[in-house]
Amino acid sequence: MNVFLVDLTHGGVKISSELAKSGNYENVYAYDLYNTLKSEDEDLLITYDVNIIKDLDSFKNQLKLNSFNRIVEKGEKGEKERDDEREEKDLIINPIHSSLNIKELLIEIAELIDSNVESILNQYDIINHHQATELVLSLWKEETIKQDVKTIEITGVKGKTSVAFLLKEIFLENNKDTLLLSSLGAYLFRKNNYDEQKIILQKDISITPANIINTIQLAKKIANPKCSTFPICDKNLDLEERMEDSEILEEFNENPYLDLNYEMAIFENSLGICGLADIGILTNLVENYSIAKGQSDAKNAKRQVFNSPSVVIEYETLNEFYPNEKDECKDKINSFSLNDAEANVYCESIEYDIDKTKAGIIYHDLKTIDGKLINGKLSIDCFAPGPHHILNVLAAATTGLALGIKEETIQNALSNFKGIDGRTNVREIYAEKGLRIIEEINPGINTKAIESSINMINDIEDYYIIIGGKYGVTCEEIDEEKLSEFLQEYLIHNPNANLILTDELGKSLESKIRLLNNKDDEDAEDRFKIEFIEDWEEAQNVAIDNNKNILFVYRSNYSQVSKR
Repeated sequence: MNVFLVDLTHGGVKISSELAKSGNYENVYAYDLYNTLKSEDEDLLITYDVNIIKDLDSFKNQLKLNSFNRIVEKGEKGEKERDDEREEKDLIINPIHSSLNIKELLIEIAELIDSNVESILNQYDIINHHQATELVLSLWKEETIKQDVKTIEITGVKGKTSVAFLLKEIFLENNKDTLLLSSLGAYLFRKNNYDEQKIILQKDISITPANIINTIQLAKKIANPKCSTFPICDKNLDLEERMEDSEILEEFNENPYLDLNYEMAIFENSLGICGLADIGILTNLVENYSIAKGQSDAKNAKRQVFNSPSVVIEYETLNEFYPNEKDECKDKINSFSLNDAEANVYCESIEYDIDKTKAGIIYHDLKTIDGKLINGKLSIDCFAPGPHHILNVLAAATTGLALGIKEETIQNALSNFKGIDGRTNVREIYAEKGLRIIEEINPGINTKAIESSINMINDIEDYYIIIGGKYGVTCEEIDEEKLSEFLQEYLIHNPNANLILTDELGKSLESKIRLLNNKDDEDAEDRFKIEFIEDWEEAQNVAIDNNKNILFVYRSNYSQVSKR
């Protein structure tokens, strides 16, 4: 059985090398779709006998040769032999956001070798990187079942990181050691009595599916630092010297996940989930952006969440985008909403505050993972200054209840949540003047998020609003036209607002707003001022000099740790 992997940029190096190391495949081919392969990664792939392909023609030719050989091989076998032997398909792994249409490519190959199209298509199973990650981690998944480790996968357009850290608080309050992969880093959290221990596994890490493999391996190294884990130890070291007991060695080689050093695992995931989870969470779909050069969209990518045995999803997202799944998967869906009583979890009352928001939460007919239906109320007192923050809290609370965690534990955990450095956070910036900054720092900010952030400020004249950020942060690019229109309308209706645009994103927004003004209303610019300051720190100093609080909304890059 051969494997053909597309795209070495988004975790493809990890997936292809792990598949090659497993010894389950005759050949592993890896196509560097975007020509981004680093020399050290190329050396790694060569070490594990991965065949690297660097251009489309070569990839097509290799598939053509493989398809032709399969036809010849099939023809050489007798009819009875073919009937007795189950035909094993080769595997093509193509990321869900890829612009390369594999089916069209195989149809083209069928024509080139003058073969039946269906015959060629039937030679291959086509999966994405998410599914390939599940394939690589099949032994780990088996071990989590044996050791009763519960796994959560989180996808969505907004709120993934906040929900992940809210769940971490709930699990630690429940005295469960927790493995966490988020866009802020990979961590292992442990709770000893009242003390929390945070072990940083890797700080700068993306939430591409393959980094779940990395996170699990890093956690294993913490438990057993003498040996790397999946599926064999470092070839440069002598395994026999490290593990003298031959029985332990044999058992280790069969399954490297014998002693997982955590009881809960939370994986934030881009563009869908892998199928590893006991509960899959879809936070929302506030923007159904296109992917794969317009061939697909976020809605289709994130539909993978319904493959989970239990699903937590925003009620409005479920209704608008997944009406079929709402009916077909109703027995495993728990929905949450800000105020819609049709959802399994919703708020009957909310009192917003910058520091502590109080919410009365109702849950009814909520399905736990062990098959029970539960009903009740929660009184939440937590950091959630805006509606989008409350929705994150509801997603976490719904998940905790579905896992059978007690109400008191969930309430205590959420009351301890103070926000996240590098996402939503409130802190003092000039104690003598009593000034504060509300930080909304996120690689995936969009118009809805900015609108929600601005709406949570009670007295807009007491604040400077600073908006900006970098490009190339995530696959989820921001809709600048839509955001520019929103900001223009906001400035027209709030002429006393103090708005500063900063950095790359701010510069582009400034020019677009000015173009809108010139087109729509020649006198509009006379009614408000668009201020651009390239450096975000300088922009903050302007606000402080004017004795103003700050709402800082910034599209951050993963490498910009100082801004997170």
